Amino acid sequence: MNVDYDTSQICLNGHVITGSYNKYPEYRKDFCSDCGEPTIIKCNKCSTEIQGYPLKEAMYYKLKRPNFCYKCGGEFPWMKKRVEAIMELIKMENSLNEEENAIFEKSIEDISKNTSTSDISASKLKILFKKLSKEAITATRTLIVEIASETVKKIITD
Repeated sequence: MNVDYDTSQICLNGHVITGSYNKYPEYRKDFCSDCGEPTIIKCNKCSTEIQGYPLKEAMYYKLKRPNFCYKCGGEFPWMKKRVEAIMELIKMENSLNEEENAIFEKSIEDISKNTSTSDISASKLKILFKKLSKEAITATRTLIVEIASETVKKIITD
């Protein structure tokens, strides 16, 4: 069954403006009313429209903001900003050595992409958490809860 979708409009920080950009033009905004950032409707990498609500279904559910383009796999700006902010915080802490920083970054990448090794990466992060401040752990967990599978969330939060 082929399902057609409307276009979603999302700001650069990831606030969903509308999941029905074409069907309901009155909801369009050039800038986000929550943060003031410009809005986009297309992937910056391949120019494919961001998938919104199915056109033939009622909008009874909350649109899940995508982190990656379904066409090219490119990372959307809000995802990139979150991962960069976490890595900046971890490096600022100066609690991990160079090798541990690399493991941390690779683990975050695995989890964000929900790879076949995401559960192992979650376990690696949990080990590295022992060297981090409570603030860094809380920020990392918040990111993971936003982007990770249920299995990864369980590993990190237990």
